[in-house]
Amino acid sequence: MNQSLDILWAQLKDYDIVSGERPGLLHDSAPWYIKIILGFSGWFAAAFLIAFIGSLFSWLVNSAGASFLLGCGVLGIAIFTLHKHHNDFTEHLGIAFSLAGQALILWGVVSAFGESIRLCALIMLSVEIFLVLTVNNFIHRIFSSFAACSAFYIMTNFGDFESLFRGTLIDTLSITAFALLSAWLWLNEFKFIYTSIGTRAVAWGVTIALVVFESAAILQHTHRTLNSSHNTVFSDFTWITEGTLVGVLIWVTYRVLLGFPRISGAFKSAIYFGLLGFGVLATQAPGIIIGLILILLGFHQQHRVLQGIGLLSLIIYLSRYYYLLEHTLAFKSAILALTGIVLLIIRSAINYFARSDEVSVAPS
Repeated sequence: MNQSLDILWAQLKDYDIVSGERPGLLHDSAPWYIKIILGFSGWFAAAFLIAFIGSLFSWLVNSAGASFLLGCGVLGIAIFTLHKHHNDFTEHLGIAFSLAGQALILWGVVSAFGESIRLCALIMLSVEIFLVLTVNNFIHRIFSSFAACSAFYIMTNFGDFESLFRGTLIDTLSITAFALLSAWLWLNEFKFIYTSIGTRAVAWGVTIALVVFESAAILQHTHRTLNSSHNTVFSDFTWITEGTLVGVLIWVTYRVLLGFPRISGAFKSAIYFGLLGFGVLATQAPGIIIGLILILLGFHQQHRVLQGIGLLSLIIYLSRYYYLLEHTLAFKSAILALTGIVLLIIRSAINYFARSDEVSVAPS
């Protein structure tokens, strides 16, 4: 690893980007498989810690106010531990305390305001945003970002007006907001060098929430379709979701194409109109647009894991659409073929202009 860093540092010095000797690593990092094991251990530790606190302080847990205050205290210990950690053990110990504290706070909030789901979700959203901004830990920030998105989704989809809004316009705004925020975070990952790691963590949390809740919305739509005597595609506003996601896809494409100034304006306009036409067809297959957005962001950021998530989600959404049998096989085959053509065009264009830019900036 040190040899690879030395080679990278030498290349950066050749381009006059850096100077001097390569700085050493801030701390030793455990291998990824060790981190995975410790991560799962943290979850189990959090569950046992919650059970221990519940059995030892059962009289406190039964009180909403006491449970909330106890959770705040445990959360304070977690924040202190995470800010002072110097190894993987104390890091995951702090995460375990944080999960336990958040669970106690949630229990106190639900016990006090259980009749208002939106109020409970709003309080937890505030707590998670506070944790995202204050706790400088990559894993913890991913979880807090996902929890904040979950609270926002619950707040905008459930409550007193659930029968009116669930699965309609508010649902659309939630998923579109997640897609737009995820895209903005990935596109600005390296804009601020001192916050790039934190931005990446939040981007992962929002991206995971986007895939999870889009999948939940699609499963909900599938259940209503299979149990309805008529087609509910337009009655539940799923086409609005896909339409707004097409707008996000076009915006992401616009941002990506800014990095390729050699592309003519006419060709860019053709790409935008092509995506718009493809989006009209993709409204019949919910989820495809999100897969394309993640794939495009992954290629632009050179992030293979993000590309893999986009490809996997695209395959799952296409499989769901294909086997649901809402349309004829000929129509569905045309959609699949068009999706493949669009992906090949995007990949070929990115590779072509990336190679052209490398040739143009190569040292003479």
